[in-house]
Order: sequence, then structure tokens, then C-alpha cells
Amino acid sequence: MSKCPKCEKELLFFEYQGIELLKCSDCSGFWFKDNKFREVKQIGFSGLAADVSPESRSESSSKLSSDKQEMMCPDCEELLIPYTYAYSSDIQLYRCTRCNGIWANSTDLAHIEKLLTGYKESLDEAKSKALPLMLKVKKQIQQEERAREGERKRGKKHGVFKRLFGQKRSKNHKVEDIFEDFHKNNHDES
Repeated sequence: MSKCPKCEKELLFFEYQGIELLKCSDCSGFWFKDNKFREVKQIGFSGLAADVSPESRSESSSKLSSDKQEMMCPDCEELLIPYTYAYSSDIQLYRCTRCNGIWANSTDLAHIEKLLTGYKESLDEAKSKALPLMLKVKKQIQQEERAREGERKRGKKHGVFKRLFGQKRSKNHKVEDIFEDFHKNNHDES
């Protein structure tokens, strides 16, 4: 059986929204195999963090941050590498470079959920501000396209008119010129 990377107790199977995870009953940490972290992130971490009592959350967080022990992967026993979630947050997770598993305590999962909620709210706010502007720009572009299309159609009609009647007009001028020349020549003779 797999052992908890933090407290070395046995990890127990834990099903969350149909996704199998491993959970430590002692420190309330979670082991996410392969892409399980990403799958749970799509659903949300609030159910995992809610599963843990507030006392064990604060204990878990303080124990993990105060312990600078090396933690080993529960699956392949490689050293877990600490990394900062979302690059600029203060949330530290641990990843196995061999099997890509991720270790997180419940407090960090609660912080991630809060961070993601903040991102979503910011995105929704940005969308609400940008959407009317985008619709206005779209409407302007459509109007300009219709105007260009109308000009193009009018240009074709004018071009067709010119081709049909412009050539006749020029031929008529030639015929008129011929009659004019004929009259001039006939008047000159008389």
C-alpha cells in the first residue's frame, strides 16, 4: 500500500465526484495520480477541503510548512519536488518528476479553490466590460462590410451601364462624326 509522503501513514482510497484519489487519514493530505489533479480542478477542490475538519486544516498547514523534510512519491518512491502553484501564489505543492503525481494538503486545496474563484470572478468582470465593446465593434465592422458590398454592387451596375451604353454612345459619336463630315463635304461642294 502507498504511504503518505508527509507523515508516512497508509494512504486510503478516496472517491471524489467519481475520481479515485489517495488520502491520508492522519494529515488530510491528498495524492493525485497522473492527471487527477487537473480533473479535480475542473470540478473544484471545495469538496475536498470541506471534507477536513478546521482543526486538522490548520494543523496540516502548519506541520507541512514547518517540516522541511524530504517527501517521497507514494507510487514510485522518487523525491517530490516542491513548486509554487500558479507561479505567483503562496501555495506550495509537491510533484513527482517521474510519474507526474501531485501531493497537496487540504488547506492548500482550499486556497487553490479560493484563488480559482477569484480568477473566475475577475474574468467574468472583464467579460462584462469587454463584451459590449466587442459587440459594438462587430456591428461597426458589419456596417462597413455592407457599405463596401453596396458600393461594389453599385460599381458593377455602373460598369455594366457604362459598358453597354458607353460603347454605343461612342459608336454614335463616330456615326455622327461621319454624318458631320458628310454634310461638311457636301456643303463645301455647293
